[in-house]
Amino acid sequence: MRDILMSLPLLFVVVTSFYLALRAIGRVWINYRVRLALLERLENSPELIEEVPQIRELFEDENKEITERYPIDFVFTGVFLVVLGLICVIFDFLLGTGQVAAGAYWGGVICSGLGFIITLLGLFLRFLSTPVNI
Repeated sequence: MRDILMSLPLLFVVVTSFYLALRAIGRVWINYRVRLALLERLENSPELIEEVPQIRELFEDENKEITERYPIDFVFTGVFLVVLGLICVIFDFLLGTGQVAAGAYWGGVICSGLGFIITLLGLFLRFLSTPVNI
């Protein structure tokens, strides 16, 4: 029972991170699909740009909205986790043997793996959220 209670904070962090990542991907993906649909519509009838001047403002102001909407920088967080994990792995090699060294090693490996995944997620979100020039 004690082990389950000790793992609850870790479970909470993992679930929260997963939720934030899925929410960010969902919002960016919907934005991306709406932009593509709008660009396809503009491709078929380019006179809409002159008729509706807010379309150009929509594409120009989009980058500001994305940075305001996502206060978490996934790339920075992921790189920080990778560096922290590498420090833990190096600490293991310097310490040698024992429970602390094993814990530092496995904690570093897990931290580096999660950091790598979060960094890839951040790069994917940056790719999807780049503004389109028309």
